Amino acid sequence: MRHLLETMHSISKRMPDNIYTRFWKKEDCYLLSLYADAFATVELFCEGMQIAATTQCGMLLRLLLEQVSISKILADQPELIPVYTRHATFRKRINNLSKTKQCQKIIHEFDLDPKYPTPLQFLDYGWLGQRIETERNKENAMIKMAGFDDCLRWKRDVLDKLSHGAFTFADAATVDLETGSSLIQPFVDISCKLFDELCCSFHNRTHFDFVFDGASLFQDVFRPAYAQYVKKRDEEKQNRA
Repeated sequence: MRHLLETMHSISKRMPDNIYTRFWKKEDCYLLSLYADAFATVELFCEGMQIAATTQCGMLLRLLLEQVSISKILADQPELIPVYTRHATFRKRINNLSKTKQCQKIIHEFDLDPKYPTPLQFLDYGWLGQRIETERNKENAMIKMAGFDDCLRWKRDVLDKLSHGAFTFADAATVDLETGSSLIQPFVDISCKLFDELCCSFHNRTHFDFVFDGASLFQDVFRPAYAQYVKKRDEEKQNRA
């Protein structure tokens, strides 16, 4: 487990500078910024895990889930990138305004009904179009659309509670009698899953192989360690069954 986190940290701490110096394109600036922010989130998460900053790690993981969901949707459906870019650009333009002014500007910019109930939410998720228009929880719908259905229950039971202060460090350290592990064990499962998807998405976009100082840290180090971790985890689950 420690080796996995160390490898994730080693890759992630190098990525923002690489993105801004080697891959930066004005036309892709918001998507590339999303990748850079996601790698920075992984870096902070790994550092937090080293000092058992459970609550902070949970909030970072919740943010990472949203970041990787967006990047995966955009990678799978590149026709959405111009729409996403428009929303991101406009968010930056109105960021310093009051919420009331922001809502007014959004309604005017996107030609929404003057009585549109949630303009700020439209700015966050409207780029997805009618795919999630009727969904009550649009964040969860976006995560599901990205294919991370298996993360939703854990997000609800752990991450959402951590971010709202309804889940404490003591709760997180409690041993689950059914699984025999602490409730923070899924932190590693989910972070590895999201990190693997993030790297694959970035590679497919840029053809970067995560080679640093002659070593392929993702393909030759992280991937084998992740596979070994999953095998050991699944064997332990079978032994407890």
